[in-house]
This record gives sequence, structure tokens and C-alpha cells, in this order.
Amino acid sequence: MATLFPVLRAAGMSTLTAAALIATTATIVPTPLGGDNVVAAQVLGFENVVDYVAFHLAPITIPALFVMGIVHYFWQTYLDKKDAVLLKELDKETVIEAERPEKNTPTWYFIFPILPLVL
Repeated sequence: MATLFPVLRAAGMSTLTAAALIATTATIVPTPLGGDNVVAAQVLGFENVVDYVAFHLAPITIPALFVMGIVHYFWQTYLDKKDAVLLKELDKETVIEAERPEKNTPTWYFIFPILPLVL
């Protein structure tokens, strides 16, 4: 959320659209590092969590993520057009950004989003 949300907003998506994309796609993660996948593999009797993820979970979730992306495009476009007036009122970030004084953020702040990975 911390890194993808600003990128989606900079790409011109509304606040609600960016949040919806992140919320729905973050629920499906085909990775052997996920605690839910480890538990599911154990409950289903798999000897190895990688076998469960690679051969049973990924073939379902990866196409589902692509379908979700396509559906989101059409659905969020429809909702943005339908609620254009409401979205302008809810989109306070552009107002805040316009009133913000000149940015003097040091360029080395780029390290903050990846700092947990480094540590």
C-alpha cells in the first residue's frame, strides 16, 4: 500500500480506484512464504508447501489475478464515471497537494519503503 498507492495515484487513478485495486489483489498471493499457504498445505496433507503452491494454488490464482485486473479496469472506469462529482469531493489529495509548500524532500528518502527488506 505504501509504495503502490502513490504510483497508482500518479498514474491518474482516483483514490477509491487505487485502494480497490490494492485491496482485492492483495488477498490472493500465491507464495510459499505465506503463513496461510503453509497451514493449508499441512492441513491438506502435502509434504512440501512448494508443491502445494506451484502445482495447486498458482495455476488457479495467477489467472484469477489477470481476470481481476481486467474486471477492475471496466468496473472502476464505470464507477468513476458514475460518481465523478462525488469522487471530486472525496479526492482531497489533490487539494492537499496544491496547498502544500514547495517540496524539499531529500532524495535519499527512497530507502524508507525498502528498509524493512534490508533489515
